[in-house]
Amino acid sequence: MTATLTYCYRSIYIFIVLCCALLSPSTQAKNNPSKPSTLPSKIKQALAQAKIPEGALSLYIQAVDETTPRLNWRAEQAMNPASTMKLVTTWAGLRLLGPNYRWRTTFYADQLPVNGVLRGPIYVQGNGDPKLIPEEMEKIMLTLRQMGITTMDGDLVLDKSQFVTTSISQTIEVA
Repeated sequence: MTATLTYCYRSIYIFIVLCCALLSPSTQAKNNPSKPSTLPSKIKQALAQAKIPEGALSLYIQAVDETTPRLNWRAEQAMNPASTMKLVTTWAGLRLLGPNYRWRTTFYADQLPVNGVLRGPIYVQGNGDPKLIPEEMEKIMLTLRQMGITTMDGDLVLDKSQFVTTSISQTIEVA
């Protein structure tokens, strides 16, 4: 846990230093797109302090309203996007779903339990919950036990109806 937190704080620190260094006027003036860009000294210092080699970094930063990059450091070098993509998907999820959105996984049965036994198929309707991991399934099983269900006698049916898409040809009526 400590190593994970240290890595997280180190990543946040480097991100903040990068933002400050790249948005400063002196950095913008130094980066001439016609020649290979060099890393600003603040970024070099942050990388050295975090014990990250300069070769482990690839940057291409350009303002939307500008035609030349503010920083072009090894941009042609293919790199694994790593946590950058997590930021993009998190931002998109928050923007589309909102901060209060909660994933829902629903369980259904055809019959009520009798003497702790739930008979017949049990339906699980998922909704794409990325956190529905084995540990969460254990919590669900514990909840069922707390409800008095000790045995499930039937098939487990995974309901994928939330993910079914309709093709255009099925939605347009032809006269």
